[in-house]
Amino acid sequence: MQTTRTLLAVATTATLVGIAFSASEQAGFGSFVALGGLILTVYAIHRFGRSGPDEA
Repeated sequence: MQTTRTLLAVATTATLVGIAFSASEQAGFGSFVALGGLILTVYAIHRFGRSGPDEA
């Protein structure tokens, strides 16, 4: 479960870094980083949802 949350945090950070690069002069590189981050975020959310309910 901890690895899924770490993956979600890394994917979200990559998306935000890609958006920041897109806003700067490196728009081409930033678009690839943002797109990769978004795809990784979708995968992480799917994996997080499939992990089941939290144990009490």
